[in-house]
Amino acid sequence: MKNINFDDLAKVIKSIPNNTHYWLVRTMGGDYYEEYIKNGYIAIGYNDISLDEIKWAVAEKEKSIEKLKGLIEKKEIGRETQNSNKDEEYNAQYASAQLMKFYKDINVGDYIVMPGIRSEKIAIAVVESGAYEEKKISKLTGMCNFGKRRKIKLIRQLVRTKMTPKMQLMFNSRHIISNVDGYAQYIDNCISDFYIKEGLTYLVLRVKQEDDIPVDNFSVINDLMTLLNEYSYEKKVNASSKDISMKIAVQSPGDIALIAICGSLSLFLIGLFIVLIKGGDYEYRNKFLGSLKLHIPKSSEGIRTILESISDFMDRTENRKRKALISEKLKNMDIDSPKDIENLLEETKKDIKHDSDENI
Repeated sequence: MKNINFDDLAKVIKSIPNNTHYWLVRTMGGDYYEEYIKNGYIAIGYNDISLDEIKWAVAEKEKSIEKLKGLIEKKEIGRETQNSNKDEEYNAQYASAQLMKFYKDINVGDYIVMPGIRSEKIAIAVVESGAYEEKKISKLTGMCNFGKRRKIKLIRQLVRTKMTPKMQLMFNSRHIISNVDGYAQYIDNCISDFYIKEGLTYLVLRVKQEDDIPVDNFSVINDLMTLLNEYSYEKKVNASSKDISMKIAVQSPGDIALIAICGSLSLFLIGLFIVLIKGGDYEYRNKFLGSLKLHIPKSSEGIRTILESISDFMDRTENRKRKALISEKLKNMDIDSPKDIENLLEETKKDIKHDSDENI
């Protein structure tokens, strides 16, 4: 089989920019969690400080925190002289630092982690706008009355108990806004199960089995690697298990993260093997792995070539038996098919109608 140019495939694989940052944003003990998700924004308080005043402080560059702190202190003094019952307690140093993070440090494209009540539910979202000031603030009890906001788009919600233990440590921070770049890979793995970042390709296998997992079932990884090596040798594909390293965070449930040098076909093939072995609701005009069917449009020649060669490889008697064994282990560990690879195959369906229309 002719060599596949992975660079062409990489163009349609999710890529996380190297300069992406990650933030834990509190939701007032979870009171604003549902509102933030439903209305697509995050917010910060200190309403006495306007966005224009923050911009003014930022213009002072290295003295911005100091300038904003001084402004907050003046407003606090002014309130004390007018009203002995202050509406809001201020720590000027803390407030100025938090406001600067919200306005200046968070960028469009960064990821936000938001905990709900008692941090039982967790939402992950991407930032879609710079800071703005909402003028129509709700006065209803329980509704967010913070004016300084940023638009976000929800990516995923999950239950905290399903997260890896290391990722759960980020919630120890009690700040309104905390930088959690140190948890980037765990957050990335929650967002995507097949992606490229910093020159590496990641394939995340989500193990959902909640009971104890027999050690023998973990041999499915070795089975898949053997399958990859034999397929690559026979089809003369530049892919090998030697390209792949592995990180395991499985405590029933958990993740198995496979990592390869970007430009390798290895993880893409492993992901395809899993999708095809587990089967799926696809249609394909030729016989393909028994009941599995797929549409492969002419415009996706790279994927077409790979799938046709895998079809030929897996249709042999000895590999049918291997397929059954791997399928059973994947079932026992309750490992999902990689959704991003399934979506990549689904995207090829969209080309079919386009190709057909062009031929009419």
